[in-house]
Amino acid sequence: TMSVILGVDGSQHSVAALQLAVTEARCRSVDLHVVYVYEPARKSHAAAAASVMAGDMWTAQDTAGTGLESAQRRDAADRAEAQRHARGWLRQFMHRQDIDLSGADVRLSAVGGEHPAAALVRLSHDADLLVVGSRGLGGLKGVVLGARSEHCARHPT
Repeated sequence: TMSVILGVDGSQHSVAALQLAVTEARCRSVDLHVVYVYEPARKSHAAAAASVMAGDMWTAQDTAGTGLESAQRRDAADRAEAQRHARGWLRQFMHRQDIDLSGADVRLSAVGGEHPAAALVRLSHDADLLVVGSRGLGGLKGVVLGARSEHCARHPT
């Protein structure tokens, strides 16, 4: 389905981008998909267990297998907790903004384990528009708009 994809990180730049994205989604009569790409849990219990196994510190094979399975379960729990935390952060970010979302069909996604740019490019393959903040653009200030986008931004429905 066609949509406007918005990448947010909590900065003032992403708040400004949210305002533009809501306007664009309304003007185009498409969904708004707000995406937060978060850092996954850094430590890997399974990698540590495998390292211990490789060092032959476990002698009984069944103990080694059980230890690895337990470590994999802890990794899965850590990933799930990171996902829950990121979803909560995104809901709070959206709730804090003083932006009228009435009439907009908004979907929220928290994505982990990818570089933010790669995740946004992947998610935007079938989108009408990808919106991100202007932070990091160096000398390019503000938002660069095409004729149709500028019209939509100046004439909200």
